Amino acid sequence: MIVARLVTAVLLAALLAGCAGVPTRKLPPTPDPIEKVNRGITNFNLKLDKWTLRPIAIGYKKIMPRPGRIAVSNFFNNCVEPMHIINNLLQGKFARAGSEVGRFLGNSIIGIGGLIDWASHAGLEDHEEDFGQTLAVWGVPSGPYVVIPFLGPYTLRDGFEILDGPTNLIYWIGDTSTRNWTIALYFIDKRMRFLDVDKTLTESLDPYIFLRESYLQHRTYEIYDGNPPLEEFPEDEWEDEAPPPEQKEEGSTPKQ
Repeated sequence: MIVARLVTAVLLAALLAGCAGVPTRKLPPTPDPIEKVNRGITNFNLKLDKWTLRPIAIGYKKIMPRPGRIAVSNFFNNCVEPMHIINNLLQGKFARAGSEVGRFLGNSIIGIGGLIDWASHAGLEDHEEDFGQTLAVWGVPSGPYVVIPFLGPYTLRDGFEILDGPTNLIYWIGDTSTRNWTIALYFIDKRMRFLDVDKTLTESLDPYIFLRESYLQHRTYEIYDGNPPLEEFPEDEWEDEAPPPEQKEEGSTPKQ
């Protein structure tokens, strides 16, 4: 959904600071050949969020006590652990995949179905991966930047994240009504987590450019496991200009 992607990109792009399995080359710029269309869809998505999901998320935050919100967030984080395990394996990050298995089992058993994040307290670091990142590690180019109605920003490569769907355990709930309400709560929870970054977006001079660059920077940050390459500058831009050669006076003789 739009907000799950947009606000995550905004927040993490703001925190960008400065491996096995990450690409060794620098990723090329992502083209935006249909910017005019993308701008229109972005405006539609932002207005849709303003009048639907955002007020629901605000109400949810006011009604649900903080311990309950934390437990719900922990539960949904645990539901996507199988996605992290599979994509870490596909990228050859076997140690990280093992850590994710430990997180999933520990939180599911000791953490009471994921309601308690036992793994983080035990020192098991979370290594989030998705199929879009996996394709990037395999060398698949990003393709153009596109904005999808109701869903938000993507690149053509990231569109294959749809294949991650079956690895999110909430989609395996048998009862249709329970599954639909759980999915709705999943997106409300994700929107609620990032209410504090709304002001950053509204104060930007060009929300479209801000969102696009934030999203692309965030994806680069994820693909390189939090250590993206620094921009390279020509060496001569950093060198002081050499002083002009001294001019010899006519008739003068060099000192011996």
